[in-house]
Amino acid sequence: MADELLKLYGLEISPFVCRVRIALYLKGIKYEFVIEDMRNKSVDLIKYNPVHKKVPVLVHNGNSISESLVIIEYLDDVWKQAPILPQDAYTKAHDRFWAKFIDDKLIPALLNAIMSHGQEQAVAEAQEQLQFLENELKGDKFFGGDKINLVDISATFIAFWLGAAEEALGIKVCRVRIALYLKGIKYEFVIEDMRNKSVDLIKYNPVHKKVPVLVHNGNSISESLVIIEYLDDVWKQAPILPQDAYTKAHDRFWAKFIDDKLIPALLNAIMSHGQEQAVAEAQEQLQFLENELKGDKFFGGDKINLVDISATFIAFWLGAAEEALGIKVLTKDKFPKLIKWSDNYINCQVVKGLLPPREKVVALFNI
Repeated sequence: MADELLKLYGLEISPFVCRVRIALYLKGIKYEFVIEDMRNKSVDLIKYNPVHKKVPVLVHNGNSISESLVIIEYLDDVWKQAPILPQDAYTKAHDRFWAKFIDDKLIPALLNAIMSHGQEQAVAEAQEQLQFLENELKGDKFFGGDKINLVDISATFIAFWLGAAEEALGIKVCRVRIALYLKGIKYEFVIEDMRNKSVDLIKYNPVHKKVPVLVHNGNSISESLVIIEYLDDVWKQAPILPQDAYTKAHDRFWAKFIDDKLIPALLNAIMSHGQEQAVAEAQEQLQFLENELKGDKFFGGDKINLVDISATFIAFWLGAAEEALGIKVLTKDKFPKLIKWSDNYINCQVVKGLLPPREKVVALFNI
């Protein structure tokens, strides 16, 4: 069959679309790449993938094939050059097993570890799954020996997106950096590799072994909200918390609500890919925060306060997740004040300069 009429619907930043593009390149197949906007899915995407309505989708001579691993096998069946799967039935079954293991076991475990911000048990569970894959590498260059095979392509997330995800999901680190910037405090920023934690990180945060950690005059302070309060206690300029005891308690309450109730509910809605009940539960929590906005620019009135900083996930990361998955949780009709606040907050020069590249965050959630 010829290369004519071959289209791939996808996103440049999707790890699953990337798998298919790697396979197409390895096999030397020409194709048209149609970039989809997951916030406004095309008629073609819904037509060609009515079940999942997501990318990648390959259309060949009018026939559509969905799911990255299914597409790669189709390419191998139709275009015989540069095979990605072996001919031997057992070896082929072996490669399929590990590709499925990566999708069903390993990537969910890695995402859980990332979303938990390095929570010890989640990391241990991810490392347990990684060990299985580690044991499969026999010292060769690739899982396919000297050439890339199905397992290598399936593991693209580990080779590239995992590191990008860790960087992109520095949500609580971002909070502290915003506070430092608002208060005009100079500091040294030490970037951690959460796959290979430094001796210093374990020394300064032996309980959770995660970031952020602030070290001041040899003393370590962990947990983003605790760090922000410490900054306010030590550096009096540009206060983030108010002086009034009741108003301060009020702000602390909402900051804790965001961490304990709202973000977990939003993550559940995201990880369920917009499952109706999960979205409804998240929107119930969002409504409480919507009611707290009194029509001001920020929760702190005309200036950013602890609640604004705590809600950075809602203003930036939630929108990136919605874009990647083509779902809507924070809708304009239900949450007009939060939508307006989000726009004001992420476009504030202080905040904008400290957020990670949006495309990296979208890529993380598009899995």
